[in-house]
Amino acid sequence: MASKFKTPLELATEVAMALDDLTDKISRIDDEIVALLKAGVAEGKPNWREGKYLYLAYPPKEDGTRFREYIGCDPKRIADALARVERFARWIYLRGLRDDLQEKHRRGWSALNSVYWSLKASQKEMAL
Repeated sequence: MASKFKTPLELATEVAMALDDLTDKISRIDDEIVALLKAGVAEGKPNWREGKYLYLAYPPKEDGTRFREYIGCDPKRIADALARVERFARWIYLRGLRDDLQEKHRRGWSALNSVYWSLKASQKEMAL
C-alpha cells in the first residue's frame, strides 16, 4: 500500500518549484505592468456630452479640484482614450494580483526558512 504522504525530498522539490513558479508569475506581471504604463493609462472615467463628445473625468485631487480631459468626437482620439482607461483598469487589477502573489511568496519562503532553522537547531541539540 502506497503512502499518502510525500517524502521530505519530494515535498521540498514541490515547494521549491511552487516558489519558482510564483517568482516567474510575478516577473511576468511586472513586465505587463511596465508595458501598460509605457502605452499610457488614464484614471479618468468616460463622460459623454450630447452623445458624441467624450471627456475623461478624473477623481478629485487632495485639494478638491477636479480635472476633465476633453477628448472630443474624433474616433481615433476616442479609441485611444478608452484604451487608456481600459489599460488603467488592467493595471489596477495586476497590481493587486502582484501584491497577493508577492505575499504568498514571502509567506512560503518564511515558512520554509522557519522549518530549516528549526531543524538546524534540532541537529545542534542532538550533537550535545
